[in-house]
Amino acid sequence: GRWFVGWRDQSKVNEQFRSFSERDAVAYKKLFDDLQSFANRLGVSLFEPPPKLRDVVSNLTTLEDETMFERVFLGSLTDLLDERFVTVFPNLVNVHPAFLPLDPQRDEVGLPDGSTMPAFRGVAAVADALAAHHGWIGATVHLVTPQTDRGPVLARRPLKLRGEDEAG
Repeated sequence: GRWFVGWRDQSKVNEQFRSFSERDAVAYKKLFDDLQSFANRLGVSLFEPPPKLRDVVSNLTTLEDETMFERVFLGSLTDLLDERFVTVFPNLVNVHPAFLPLDPQRDEVGLPDGSTMPAFRGVAAVADALAAHHGWIGATVHLVTPQTDRGPVLARRPLKLRGEDEAG
C-alpha cells in the first residue's frame, strides 16, 4: 500500500496527494483551503512555523472563530469532517490512542486480565484513561465514521501500565 506524508510546503503536499488520485487532491485541497482561511483570520499559516499560542488566541474575535479554534487546536480533526466527507472517503483510518471494544456500540472494553474499563473516546482519551487509574491504556486502529471513535476496528492492542507510568 501507499501512505501519505505531509509537509509545510503546499506544493509538496499537493504533489503527494496527486500521487494517490486527482479526486483526493481536489478534496484535500478544499479542506486545506478552509483551514487556511481560518488560519488567515487568526494571522497564522498552515505551512509556516506556528506563532506563540497567546498570539493566536488574542485573534479570536468571534464565537465562530472560538468554536473553530476548539475543534482544530483543542479537538480532533474528525470534528471537522461531516458525514458527506466520510461517505466520499469511506476508507479513512484513525489510529486512536486508547484500547477500544471490538463492538463500536459498547462503552466498555474487556481486558486480558478479565477486568473491564470504560472505552475512552475522543481527543482526551489518554488523559481520561490515566486519570481513571485503571492501569491499562492501549491503541486502536479503526475506520472513521461520523460517530467519534466508533468505526469498525481493524487492529488494537492493550498496554498494562507499570506503577510509575500512571498519572498521580
